Amino acid sequence: MNTDVSPLHTQQDHAEPHISANGPARLDRALADYAARDWTDQAIFLNERFEAARAELGHWQALSRTSRELPPLAGLTMTVKACFDTAGWVSSCGSRVLQHAKPAMRSAALVHKLRKAGATLLAQTNMTEFAYGALGVNTRFGTPRTPLDPTGTRIAGGSSSGAAVAVARGYGDVAVCSDTSGSARIPAAFCGVVGFKPSRARYDTQGMHWLSTSFDVPGLICPTVGLCREVDRAITGCGADVPSPPLAIRLAVPCTLSDMGLDEDVHALFRTCRDILTAAGITIHEIPLDSLMDSARIAAEGGIIGAEAYALHRHRLATDFDGYDPVVGKRLLAGGKILPIAMWMPCRPCLPAATGSTGR
Repeated sequence: MNTDVSPLHTQQDHAEPHISANGPARLDRALADYAARDWTDQAIFLNERFEAARAELGHWQALSRTSRELPPLAGLTMTVKACFDTAGWVSSCGSRVLQHAKPAMRSAALVHKLRKAGATLLAQTNMTEFAYGALGVNTRFGTPRTPLDPTGTRIAGGSSSGAAVAVARGYGDVAVCSDTSGSARIPAAFCGVVGFKPSRARYDTQGMHWLSTSFDVPGLICPTVGLCREVDRAITGCGADVPSPPLAIRLAVPCTLSDMGLDEDVHALFRTCRDILTAAGITIHEIPLDSLMDSARIAAEGGIIGAEAYALHRHRLATDFDGYDPVVGKRLLAGGKILPIAMWMPCRPCLPAATGSTGR
């Protein structure tokens, strides 16, 4: 399904425009690479507007030759995860259950904000069904593979699998995605790009379809930290604080790392990264982090995420369980056994006040 969205003409404070290097010719090269690949059973896009995007980039390029000031993200292409509303597209959340739902009437707040900042909408990206999984597996639309594996057999991570692959292959500059407990950061790591989970309430959640109302936030995947910071600045209107000098940065490393079952190759790369950070003047402390193992156990059992996911899906599960991915459906059902919904949901509004009183 092709959906045309006209360029948004706005004026904003901005960094150096990207359009000089990122015109239609660059998109043509990216799309030529995309067209040359076989995406059978590993789709990264569920909807696209390639021709409209090319025309929009041409529009920005033409404006760049005038005296008009361009918005900060003009010339950058953007993809949107299928759990965010995008006007004219079905927000399927990567599921057969929703693939025939009515298209969204308007775009999510974050998508709209980025469009106002000049980003060109390119495509809607594939994901683990309802964002409930860290591997990026999708039995309905296909499972994306990481570009880092020349054999094309290794997964891209999830749940924002299509988003990470699109950025890693240079098809999109910015990927809008959600992050519950790693859904932006895990696939970014699997694909060699940058995943960012911002603090809660930094980005507007209107138009985002939830997995867990306590943990979900909109996030970003970009090719570099620098671009991620630039996009964040365009969204929020302010930059993130940068500790200076580097000695002001302190990082913790679990002293039980060797007990966590890492492959030796991964462990060696971790040590190399640690040495680079230390050489740059960053202080690293080895401390016990038993909570890491606890969190892995809780994630396997479902925890609050599982209980909330079940609460959101329980009515649909009762009428259309067979429409769900077999693994995701069972995982959602299991959430109903974690904590009685009648007990959990009334308590949830008390959490912000409780956490605020502790100063954390």
